[in-house]
Amino acid sequence: MEKPAAAAALLVSMILSLLFFKEAGAALDPAIKKVCAATSNPEICETSVVPFLNGKTDPKSVLGMQINAGIRATQSAIMHAQKIKSSPATSQEVSGCVDVCLENYDLAVDSAKNALEALRSNKPFDLANHLSAVSSMVSTCDDAFNDFGPEVANSSPLSKIDTRLLKIASNGLSLQQSVFH
Repeated sequence: MEKPAAAAALLVSMILSLLFFKEAGAALDPAIKKVCAATSNPEICETSVVPFLNGKTDPKSVLGMQINAGIRATQSAIMHAQKIKSSPATSQEVSGCVDVCLENYDLAVDSAKNALEALRSNKPFDLANHLSAVSSMVSTCDDAFNDFGPEVANSSPLSKIDTRLLKIASNGLSLQQSVFH
């Protein structure tokens, strides 16, 4: 009973965060905009950190926000993948690919949490490894669909989600470079 309530709360939080950003996007602290401008996906950086704003605008704090955004987005991807998996309309091929995605999304959340710990402990090498692992795990989800050929790959119900997750992970790696180099 707690999982559906938690999933609903997470979804509502994400929707409210996006609505808030649309309304208050111009009000985002210029210092955060400047930090996000150094990433490969500045707009995603800006929109994804909104729920985690805490008054701190230094690159290390924004990196922590971006990692938390990645965790939240991956948890949302897990919920979406579980819905796809449980749908009677989902083919066996797609279901098998979704299994791969679910396993790798779980691992990606773990790696992102480890990245947060490495950030707190000022361990740049471990941080970079964990952030790279997140990208690899999300890419493995895409690879699962691609291995079945173009028909399955082109109809992947997770491709847009994976693209966003990869952009968030890429931003994390960019921010890591600015924090520790």
